[in-house]
Amino acid sequence: MASLTDQVPGVIRDTHLIESFLEMMSAERGAAQNTILAYRRDLETYLGFIGGLGFDGFSVQRSQIMAFLVYLESEGHSGASAARRLSCVRQFHRFLCAENLRGDDPTRIVQSPKLARGLPKVLSISEVDALFEAAENAMAQANTPAMKNRTRVLYVMLELLYATGMRVSELICLPRAAVMRDA
Repeated sequence: MASLTDQVPGVIRDTHLIESFLEMMSAERGAAQNTILAYRRDLETYLGFIGGLGFDGFSVQRSQIMAFLVYLESEGHSGASAARRLSCVRQFHRFLCAENLRGDDPTRIVQSPKLARGLPKVLSISEVDALFEAAENAMAQANTPAMKNRTRVLYVMLELLYATGMRVSELICLPRAAVMRDA
């Protein structure tokens, strides 16, 4: 005997599944409205893609999910965007399993796309020169001992950053003991 999911046309069934999933996300997990809208778009794209391959949420396998990730990349989506969409697809398949609509989770062994780590932005030579000039001007204009000391510390910090290439986060974590007071 055929189940109800076998008797309902694909597009209607997909729409019903998306609505059920989004209702669960909203009611049980308290997902925000923008999250719900993004998940709807992501699932419509995903189910449309696998539907074009002749599959649906019940029959799709790992290879079609991998093809979906390749498709996203070919469409110019970043690794972060593809990873977010894969997260949505994973949650959707977990939902199908939890509702006993599918026996296995085809996303279980799909790896998330690698996220590109960009290089840190660096200052141009003219920007570095302007920074040192501003620090020197601040030292020259300091009119109290406390201000003179503060501007000297700023200048030394700039020199240290420039000379070593360390990050600001590394500089501010240096212990006081790392500073030679007689230099």
